[in-house]
Amino acid sequence: MEYRYIVSHNHGGLCNRLKSLVSAQRFAAKYHLEPQLYWPVGGACGGHFRDLFTNQITELSPEEFGVIFSEVEQSSLYKFLSTWSLLVFPEDNIPEGFSRQSSSGTGRDINYEYNRIPTSVRKSILPYFQTLQPVESIQDEVQEFSQRFSDTTISAHIRSWVSDDPIGQSRAKLFDIKCVYKAFDRFPDRDFYVASDSPQVIESLRERYGQRIYYYDAEEFTGRRNSAAGMQKALVELYLLARNPVLIATWNSTFSETAWWLGGAHAQVELIPLKRPWRNAEYRQVKRSNLRLDLKQRSLLLYTMARFMKQKFS
Repeated sequence: MEYRYIVSHNHGGLCNRLKSLVSAQRFAAKYHLEPQLYWPVGGACGGHFRDLFTNQITELSPEEFGVIFSEVEQSSLYKFLSTWSLLVFPEDNIPEGFSRQSSSGTGRDINYEYNRIPTSVRKSILPYFQTLQPVESIQDEVQEFSQRFSDTTISAHIRSWVSDDPIGQSRAKLFDIKCVYKAFDRFPDRDFYVASDSPQVIESLRERYGQRIYYYDAEEFTGRRNSAAGMQKALVELYLLARNPVLIATWNSTFSETAWWLGGAHAQVELIPLKRPWRNAEYRQVKRSNLRLDLKQRSLLLYTMARFMKQKFS
C-alpha cells in the first residue's frame, strides 16, 4: 500500500520542529503526499503551532496521532518524520563527506553548513521557510522593533546552553564570553541586535559595547519555552535575527540556523569561537566523522589514480 500522508512529529524545540516541518513539506511535494503535523505542547515548546503561525495544515491531536501511530493497518497510509535535520535528496547532489559541522554515516548532511550549501539546494529548500506566516501580532512586533536597525546592524545569536539536559550541560562547557567578545571585536564600527538564552550575556555585552547593543525583551527569560507567550517572544527574536545581512551564530544551534534560512539563506555567517572544543565529546565525534570520511575519499582517489596509471602504462 502506498503512503498518502507524511506526518511531521518532532518533539524538540521550536526550530527543530520547523526544520522537521520543512523537510516533511518538501518530501510531500516530491512524492505527492499530503503533509500533516503533530505539534505536541509541553517540554521544549509551550505553544501550539496556531499560536505562532497562520499557515493552514492538518494538525493531529494527541489522540489522533496515537491512533494513527499505533494501528498498523491505518498507519500504513502514513509516513512519519521526526527528524530535526533538513532532508537531502539524491538530486541535490550533495557529495559524500560534504558535512563539516555535524556527524553522519555518509557526511551528506547540510545541517549548520550555511553558505557552503550549494545555491541550487538553497533555492529548493528556501520556499518552504518563506511560506511560513507568523500571526499578525508577531509580524507587527518584528516590524516595529526592526525600525531600530540600520545598514550597519549585525544580528547575533548567543546561546550559552543554560540547561538541565545532558547535551546542554556538555555544550555549556564550550561557552566563554571572551569568545563572544572576539567575534564582536571583528566589527568595531557596527551595532548589534543580540538574542540570547542568558540575561547575563546581554548585560556583559552592554557593559562592553554600550549603545551598540540592541536586545528584545531581555527580562523575559525564565520559563520562555513553557507558555504560548514565551514561544511567541522567541519567534519574534528569530525573525529579528533574520533581518540583517551578517549573522554571528552559535555552533550547532538550530536557532541560529533557522534564523539564517528565514532571512533568505544568504547572510554572511560568523561562528562564535569555541572554548577548548577538543574537550567536548560531541565536537570530537564530528571531527572524527569528518576525518574518517576524508580518509575514505582520499583512499578512493588514490585507488582510482593507481588503476588509471596501471591501465595507461601496462
